[in-house]
Formats: sequence, C-alpha cells, structure tokens
Amino acid sequence: MMSQHLFRLKSLACSLSVFLIATGIPACRKPPTPAEETILFKGLEQGRWHAEENLDYELFVPCKGNTYRIELILRTDNRYPKGYINIASSLQRDLYYNRKDTLRLTLASEAGKWIGKGVAVSELRTVLYHSISPPLAGIYKLSVKPAGDSTLYGVQTVGIRMLCTYDAAGKAKKPR
Repeated sequence: MMSQHLFRLKSLACSLSVFLIATGIPACRKPPTPAEETILFKGLEQGRWHAEENLDYELFVPCKGNTYRIELILRTDNRYPKGYINIASSLQRDLYYNRKDTLRLTLASEAGKWIGKGVAVSELRTVLYHSISPPLAGIYKLSVKPAGDSTLYGVQTVGIRMLCTYDAAGKAKKPR
C-alpha cells in the first residue's frame, strides 16, 4: 500500500517536472528586452505625397518606462521645388495617449545646396520626437502627413526610425 502511494507521488513529481521544463519556469525567465531599433519605410506612388495622405506606422513599445527617440527619414529626388517641407505628426495609442506636433524640415542650405546625402535621391534624417516615454506598453500608431494643402512632388519614400535611448531602469543605451 505504501509503495503504491510512493509510486503515484513519484509519477506526479516526474510529470510536474516534465511540464515545467516543457513550458519553461516563468520565475526564471528574464524580462523581455526592448528592441534596440525599429525602421519602417513607406514608398509613395510616382513620388507624390498628397496633402490629405496620412502615412501610418505601427510602433511596438515592449514595456513602459523606456525612453525613445523617433526620427523621420525622408528620401526626395530633384523634382521637389522647395528647400523645406512642413510635416504634421501624431503618436497615439487608443484613447490613452495622443501627442501631436508639426515640424519644418529644411532640405537645402541658404546657398541652395541640398543637406541630405545622395545624388539622384537625397536622404535626410531628422528627429521627430527627441525623448518620449510612452505610459503603456503596446502598439502605438504614428501618423505623418504634409502640413499644407498641396501635393509634394519628388518625395519618394518616408521612413520612421524608433530607437530606445534609456531603459526602464534609467540606463542609457548608445545609439548606433
């Protein structure tokens, strides 16, 4: 009788061990580390960015408390007639978080020389949000659009770069 009870106890312990090893022991797992960098691009048909055209990007924030820098990456060709572009942006998550901003991007110096890198297509990177700490983890939607009422010709692609600059413990992360 005692040996049968002992056998059942050992079987239960063995089954529990196999289950814990197969599923992992949650208490022993490390917390997820934030993604160092996210880069997303959207191409524009025929190099035209229409005034009413929102470009929406989904950005994943793995845990609250991290600080991020979000950059705008703009690739233009020589059809763009002005030395600047006005951009409107909003970063939101449901009804919990909504941040809006406008930005005037200078594409050329006063002497008329393009600032960005490239020959046929010029790429310019600029900070859209220097230091943000989203209050909740999850998916955030970043929308950018021209802050004007006319179509922007010569804009080939618009990209977003999100970089984690500080983790939740306040430790600095070096940008690449």
